[in-house]
Amino acid sequence: MAFGDDIWCLSIQRRIEEGPFSDADKGKLTRLAQTLPATVALAKAMGLAAGGATLQALEASGSAALLINRQGEVFQMNPSAERMLVGDPQVINRRLTSKDGRATIAFERALHELLWRRSIPALSPAVVLPRQERRPLLAYPIQIPALSGCPLADCSAVVILIDLSSRKQIPEETLRAAFQLTEAESRVAARLASGYGIDDVADQLKLATETVRTQVKTILAKTATHRQAELVALMAQFMCEPT
Repeated sequence: MAFGDDIWCLSIQRRIEEGPFSDADKGKLTRLAQTLPATVALAKAMGLAAGGATLQALEASGSAALLINRQGEVFQMNPSAERMLVGDPQVINRRLTSKDGRATIAFERALHELLWRRSIPALSPAVVLPRQERRPLLAYPIQIPALSGCPLADCSAVVILIDLSSRKQIPEETLRAAFQLTEAESRVAARLASGYGIDDVADQLKLATETVRTQVKTILAKTATHRQAELVALMAQFMCEPT
């Protein structure tokens, strides 16, 4: 199966006791093969449309985002991400790269864990991408089932970028009303959405780290998200500029 520069190979095997494929079987496989390129083209087109819609929605909420394929390559980004990725870090040869080699390795490792491991930690930390003379960027790689569910589509993950030098704030009362969070939970959720880690939130609110972790688990359940990165992507829709 081929589409553009992409080629997929499908292997169909029979057990030894079943014997070789008959001429009739080969005829069916030939007819199937003739329909597969159109199927691939449709799957890729639908995946591209869904990915584009996701980027537009994140752009409308003021969130920078990248679409990642199964090779860990950046194949599309929204204007907010383009403006953010000037100088360092930046996308080089379709890879998000930092001058800090350790940060690049950490980001690649996070993508690999996301794309190839079956079980992902519920509270995966953000990847810190340092910048000279500015606060770092936080990169949150996440999987969105509606985008990554098709193996033939380009999009396998989304990376949400948060600029710590221009954090936005979410009204805590909005979160309480939208997700039935308690006052304590909304305080934690608002800070997580602004890019703070669990330890930072614990320090700011004068709470034990385990207390914050327990509250985060409750917040994930109430917002129907499964990882901290998904929560950040969801909360981006409620962002407003600092007053």
